[in-house]
Amino acid sequence: PTRRSSDLPLGPEPVRLARALAILGPNVHPSQLGEFANLSPDSVVAAADALARDSILATGNPVDFVHPLVREAVYGDMSAMQCASEHKRAAHVLEANGAHVEQVAAHLQASECESDPWAVAALRKGAAAALARGAPESAATLLTRAREEPPHEDELASVDADLARALGNAGRLTEAATLFRSAIDRSANDSTRLALALELIGILARAGRGREA
Repeated sequence: PTRRSSDLPLGPEPVRLARALAILGPNVHPSQLGEFANLSPDSVVAAADALARDSILATGNPVDFVHPLVREAVYGDMSAMQCASEHKRAAHVLEANGAHVEQVAAHLQASECESDPWAVAALRKGAAAALARGAPESAATLLTRAREEPPHEDELASVDADLARALGNAGRLTEAATLFRSAIDRSANDSTRLALALELIGILARAGRGREA
């Protein structure tokens, strides 16, 4: 587990496969792993066999490292900038292959902020899915990352409102109130401002701030 992937006595294809698996994580389909590592199906099999012989990958399905520490060693051999770039690429590959929106969003969390509208949209989709399954903290984390991207100025009020709702559902009422105020201030449409103000009133009332509400 202490070995660096650059020090492994393997060819370039097994090293690429190991690094791809370190980025994508377990339970990824071999075809996605091969696409990400730019390897043909036969090359994936051959590279996986080589890594298994060297006690880096476990035998059988799914393709995975023999131990989490091995994955950490391979992952840690890449620079922070390289990891961030690879996670962004992983998000694109997984979305193109129909992966769940939360899986795509999880990789975007580990990528660099680039003011990318696609990343903002994917993070918001992941947050909506998390909220729908009753995980408001996860939704808030993804929306916070979307806000940091950042979104276009015209979309920021909507992102603030979504984050405020997630925080409210998580019981983080003070933070939710602050984000609702931000969304109100950023909104140009009067009907939207009124709707957000009504949501803010509800948050303030829940927080015991009746006079302010």
